[in-house]
Amino acid sequence: GEIFDLASIKLTPTPDFHVPLLVGGHAKPALRRAARLGDGWIAAGGKIDEYKTMIDTMNEFRKEYGRDHLPFQIQAMSHDSFSVDGLMQLHAIGVTEVIIAFRDVYGKEADDKSVEEKTQMINWYADNMIKPFREQVA
Repeated sequence: GEIFDLASIKLTPTPDFHVPLLVGGHAKPALRRAARLGDGWIAAGGKIDEYKTMIDTMNEFRKEYGRDHLPFQIQAMSHDSFSVDGLMQLHAIGVTEVIIAFRDVYGKEADDKSVEEKTQMINWYADNMIKPFREQVA
């Protein structure tokens, strides 16, 4: 390629579906790149109003490139995903999936939770966030 040369890559088993290309980054060039080349965008963290501005900008770029009619995933990491109201607001601005973590992924704390504790946290999130959210958007 122009910037990187990759040796031949082999993937087995070969997926029998389209593997989406998700592009990350919050800067305008990254948003433009996601709009021009991607099947979606991954946000690394932010507030709803910041996401709305970035999503609006990216959607303008998608129109500019004639790609606004194509499916487009938007994955976001946000503290707002820990309330049903926050999930509703993220959904309203175009977020299609949320990425959740039960600890500060950028902090230095050890990941010392047992499998049972992690399973309890996932079940709590499913019961208290996902289920009520789905009931509201149904």
